[in-house]
Amino acid sequence: MHVRWIELVGFRGYTSLTFAPEPGLNVLVGKNGQGKTSLLEALHVLLTGRSFRTAKLADCLGWDAGGGAMVAGELAAGSRMRAVRLELSAREGGVEVRGTLCPWAGAVSFAASDLALLAGGPHLPRAYLDSATA
Repeated sequence: MHVRWIELVGFRGYTSLTFAPEPGLNVLVGKNGQGKTSLLEALHVLLTGRSFRTAKLADCLGWDAGGGAMVAGELAAGSRMRAVRLELSAREGGVEVRGTLCPWAGAVSFAASDLALLAGGPHLPRAYLDSATA
């Protein structure tokens, strides 16, 4: 699968951003706090409908987003292409998500905090795999 482009509006620290990654490996380089992890989080939200950083999507809304954010993009897998657009709107008690996910898209994240999978007991890898396949 290839993300042909992604657009963010009001997501975390981004007022707006459009990014078109190349097929294959892409490397994001920058100083701390410039939005590298937020871009990866937005990709994860676009592909799965949830964040790998927080259980509350309300945390993904930017300070200046006016109570809403948008993540959109175009996905390709072989000859299949699909446009995806998710709108996040702040509501009392959480965030309303409007839009549809792509049924054949998915993502699995692995961060430094996940190193506990290697050092912890056997229940941790089991729980991680369960969540990745959900």
